[in-house]
Amino acid sequence: MTMEKHIMKTSLVFIAALSLVMVVAAEARADGVAIAPEAIPAEQRDALAQLIAQAKASHPETFAAVAAVDTYTTQGMKKVRSGKPEAARAFMRLGRPALLPMIELVAFDARRGDLTEEQWNALGRGLLHAISFLRDPRSAPVLEAVFKSSQHEEFMLKAGEGLGMLCGSRQQKLLLSGSKDSGPQRLAAIAGLGYCRTKASAERLAAIMAESNDAETAKITAKSLGYVGSSWGLQADKSIPADRAETIRRIASEALVDHYARYGKKVRKEMGHAVLMVEHPASVGRIESARRRASGAIATELDDLRGRLETSLARSSR
Repeated sequence: MTMEKHIMKTSLVFIAALSLVMVVAAEARADGVAIAPEAIPAEQRDALAQLIAQAKASHPETFAAVAAVDTYTTQGMKKVRSGKPEAARAFMRLGRPALLPMIELVAFDARRGDLTEEQWNALGRGLLHAISFLRDPRSAPVLEAVFKSSQHEEFMLKAGEGLGMLCGSRQQKLLLSGSKDSGPQRLAAIAGLGYCRTKASAERLAAIMAESNDAETAKITAKSLGYVGSSWGLQADKSIPADRAETIRRIASEALVDHYARYGKKVRKEMGHAVLMVEHPASVGRIESARRRASGAIATELDDLRGRLETSLARSSR
């Protein structure tokens, strides 16, 4: 064998070996269901990774419990009444100890295996839903990263809701800013503002309701106005003073009633439901004023809405 052939053969062997190493490394590297770890800022990513490692060492049973959830798999779907992949309820039942195992699946290491697209999406939605409702500050970097960088609209929406549930100054600023963008992130931000019960959130949602919106944006905005101004939600949140709660409810009710007639039937249905959630006494008079300017189906709907609101207010005053 000549020297040239020997060098060529050695080079080919080296290239093949390097390619194999690269393939193995690529297979070994795993991202989360919703994002890759690199989407989280380095300092926060490293801190979370350390917390996950510590929790896995001290409480492996919680990771096993999260891994055992299977209601989104072909076999596990048989346990679900709808027969469709679903994971939120099962994860939520595990409670706060499941936070770090769920964060690991969302952003660090999740193996798809033979899951279909529908099943994989159900897993991601369920994880983000359960994480959000825990309202744990440790989830903030993950929810922010999903909100900013996920290519999946439903994941982005769930992350937006989670940021609203945290409702710190950083999260509120991010949602307010996102609500001025366009596309899926705007819708996710609008949804998130509904869970962040502040005057700034209510005012921003009211401003959006006054704009010329497509039906999807208008429905999400109406729903968020119902959440942000929910009489029950504001009463249950002991951190919100009564005068601030009253202001939020007033802003939400005015936006819903004053713009009711501008939208189509499906949006109006959502707006009516939101009015009943806010349950503000002043809405009765505003509905009467709107009724005098309306005609046909809208007038009939407003009559019905006023009657339902009056019944609801009478019931709650007992």
